Amino acid sequence: MNVRWPTDRYYIKKICEKNNQNIEAQATYKFSKYSLKYLLAVMHMQKIKLPFQWIWYEEWKKNLNQYDTIIVFYSLLNTNIIDYIHKKNPSARIILYFWDSITSTTFIVPENKRQICELWSYDKSNCKTYNLQYNSQFYLPSILSPVENKYDVSIVIKDKGRYKQVKEMYDKFSKMGLKIFARVVRDKTSKEQDKKLYGNGIEYSELLQIINKSKCIVELVKEGQEGLTLRSMESIFYQKKLITNNLKIKEEPFYYEDNIMIWNNQDPNQIREFLESDYKKIDEKIVMQYSFVGWLKNFKE
Repeated sequence: MNVRWPTDRYYIKKICEKNNQNIEAQATYKFSKYSLKYLLAVMHMQKIKLPFQWIWYEEWKKNLNQYDTIIVFYSLLNTNIIDYIHKKNPSARIILYFWDSITSTTFIVPENKRQICELWSYDKSNCKTYNLQYNSQFYLPSILSPVENKYDVSIVIKDKGRYKQVKEMYDKFSKMGLKIFARVVRDKTSKEQDKKLYGNGIEYSELLQIINKSKCIVELVKEGQEGLTLRSMESIFYQKKLITNNLKIKEEPFYYEDNIMIWNNQDPNQIREFLESDYKKIDEKIVMQYSFVGWLKNFKE
């Protein structure tokens, strides 16, 4: 399994913790995203498109002949990796997995790549638009010690034009007297100067502690996105209530009205009733469909 960035170490660590000798996970590149090496690699691989792009690849490139199946998580940089892998191991099954929603500007896979690899996505609408195969989001849970809830609601989100939605929710929850943890991480879409909501990114281990202390977490998907996000996964694996604007979540087998509120600017009484009601436990077999093992099985069926 080829994970996109060294910053995705959480997933690499959790996969390797399973100590499964048949599965190995490594970062794709030797650099962190947005580092100086990243900028140089972008110039090399995407802008100027020079040869010898393999110099940026991690140590996995030395052991390609050992693998029957290689899963690569898609990024704008790594479509050429498919050719490299196929050349080094022509018999390997290569899967390019889209773990983010894509658009016509971010889907840059030449048609001839389909001859040497399979294209899969977690988003059903993307599958229809770009003729991809579907496999759900997956999650690798950590063991969290039970603690008392410190927050009624937690909202941690990268801006991507969603600040206004977060602000409206935050103001409403505040007027209700709810205890809230809210963090909007700045990006190129950020225009407001809201020191209360905007802040630095949070390490995933720290985010898990916030989720662990929260009764409910908030998920805001981008317009047109149907795929489940990590917030959805965290809600079912850690048994947290979820407020989301993803209408398609109603089609998932884990959906219960007791656990998931489809956000439509509900009145305070509805919100309070939702938060104060008990969490309805989800059948373990359903939860395991979204586990790493369940995700791998889907590629075989």
